[in-house]
Amino acid sequence: MKLKRIYYYVFIVLILVCLLVYLGKFKETYSKNSKVVMLEEKPSIVESDDIKNDVHDIVVDDEVLDENSEIITRYYYVELIKPSKGKLRTSFRNNIYEYDLDIDKDVNSLGFDLVGYGLLDVNGIDEQQIDEYETKRIINISFKDGSNLQYVFNVHKRRSNDASIRSIKSSYGVIDYFDGKSEYELVVSDNIKKVSFDVETNDALAIVKGNKDIGINYGLNRVQIDVVAQDEITINSVIINVIRQKEIKDINVLCDDLLIDIGDEVSFGYEIVPSDSSFRDVLVYSDNNDIVRIEDNKITGVSYGSVSVHFVSNHNNNIDKVINVVVTDKKIHSDRYDIYRDDFNYIIGLEPETKVEDFIVNINDEVRLFKSNGDEIVDGETIIGTGMVMKKYIDNDEVDTLTIVVRGDLTGNGYVLMSDYTKANNYINGTIELEIPFLKAIDVTKDGIIDKDDSKMIYDYLLMKINSLN
Repeated sequence: MKLKRIYYYVFIVLILVCLLVYLGKFKETYSKNSKVVMLEEKPSIVESDDIKNDVHDIVVDDEVLDENSEIITRYYYVELIKPSKGKLRTSFRNNIYEYDLDIDKDVNSLGFDLVGYGLLDVNGIDEQQIDEYETKRIINISFKDGSNLQYVFNVHKRRSNDASIRSIKSSYGVIDYFDGKSEYELVVSDNIKKVSFDVETNDALAIVKGNKDIGINYGLNRVQIDVVAQDEITINSVIINVIRQKEIKDINVLCDDLLIDIGDEVSFGYEIVPSDSSFRDVLVYSDNNDIVRIEDNKITGVSYGSVSVHFVSNHNNNIDKVINVVVTDKKIHSDRYDIYRDDFNYIIGLEPETKVEDFIVNINDEVRLFKSNGDEIVDGETIIGTGMVMKKYIDNDEVDTLTIVVRGDLTGNGYVLMSDYTKANNYINGTIELEIPFLKAIDVTKDGIIDKDDSKMIYDYLLMKINSLN
């Protein structure tokens, strides 16, 4: 009876041992999207759905030599490491510890499946984000016998050739971007000195160049934005013509108050300040069209009276320059000298070194002479020079004004000297500017063109090769 009881206990123990062996044959441990299979006995190749489709050879290095050169069986090893995505450049072998792994450009995460025996701890196989083109994944393995292994996978992500643009937004103004158009125009105001562009690319990893903090000058600025694809070869370029407008500050009217006769047409001009302003449109009008009419850049006297002529910026009507125009039938006349009334009223034809008293007798009307600074000339011995002014008054009202021009006199002293010749050359060469009376005085050839022919004629006069510039 006692022996039967012993046999019974032995039988129970054997059943429990078999059950434990059966339950512990395979233990599986899972991480996120990755799996570690820990084998409790020497394995054969596992033909599971996770492994059997792998294209790589599986070599199990399970036999090694001991110190007596006898083959022994090693039960702590890695049978297979399989990446969740991509393809190894060389087949996995458990005695090769570094690999190159190619993955597609659209792959954003990567994990590994691992099969081994005697595993104690595995780190680095979990699914991780892949943002860089070149990534190193390291798998550290600890075995129950206290040994450790490390496998290194150099991950190479194929780079996209997508350099397309979804939208472009400017820090100032609107750009109506659409694919296929490579050039755009953006107009910004005077106070904008820098612009930036927010470029949304189809591929978030494409690199945008030339779109931030771009300094711009007045006028046209060509801005090139480049989108460089991940492959660093494909480039999509867009040109944005940024036009920075320049505000108008003032208008310079190129004539003073006018005294004209009925029927006279006087051309007028003006300058925009600054000269490179973007807003060049000016409205010129008379406040009484029954007295003065404005047509084709000309002021025309219609009837007697006085009016104001306005020069107003279309962009900024606060810029309003005014000249006064008096229409009268009283003008200065001369049978000896030439009088011109166009954009500039002047009398010309007198010889250099002409005295006031000799000049006055050839004027048909009673006039008063003034220096260019406004001082009246009362001395009849005074030499008449370019820039002096002749005025006619009726009842102390100024009704006509002519500027006196002496051909060849560019200094205004009434003489033609070497200094006048030098000044003519300097103007022709573009090193100085001249006011209108002196521009009239320099044109001694009377062809309306100021060039070397004029300076040569002045020089011939100085050499007395000719006796008059008129």
